[in-house]
Amino acid sequence: IASRVASDPNFALLGDFTISTQGLAGNRFERTDTPIGDKPYPFLEVGQVYRYVFEDTVVKYTDLSDKKSLQTFYDANPKILIRRVINRQDRLMSAFTDRQMVFKKDINPFIITNDTWHPYFVLGILNSQLVSYLYVNTSSIATKDDFRQTTLAELRRLPIPRQNLKEPSHQQVVTLVERMLDLQEREATAKTAQE
Repeated sequence: IASRVASDPNFALLGDFTISTQGLAGNRFERTDTPIGDKPYPFLEVGQVYRYVFEDTVVKYTDLSDKKSLQTFYDANPKILIRRVINRQDRLMSAFTDRQMVFKKDINPFIITNDTWHPYFVLGILNSQLVSYLYVNTSSIATKDDFRQTTLAELRRLPIPRQNLKEPSHQQVVTLVERMLDLQEREATAKTAQE
């Protein structure tokens, strides 16, 4: 299935229209409670990515002034975050953020470089059951140990349907993802069980 989909002109590989990197190991960077240096960036000390949810539990600061090549991935621009570890239901975990932040090593940021792709459309596809099925069943390492993991190389080869927002079903994906993100945000700030 995967090879047939990958060669279909109605699909593009995720790596064809994004740039991506692995999150950074915290022990390689000085982290402080307040901004430091000429290029201070928030650093995700504790947090996680779930389907449509980016959780930032503890945020510190680090200085990227001498790491210009890394800044692009952590600047305040729209990005899709993919968790390195696959969940127990064999699902990829993806979320959206446009915040400036350095992510720890188990969160990989993907930045869309072609503005004809809507990040919410791509996010909806990545969180679909079909893409998780394709990934787990074609990955060379995903099923090797108890903690199933992704690799950047294999994520970049994921086939994504070419977006056409004039197509009602494609526009519906964007609308549903917008609603999902809005509901997740409202749930996070809810004060009562009823909310």
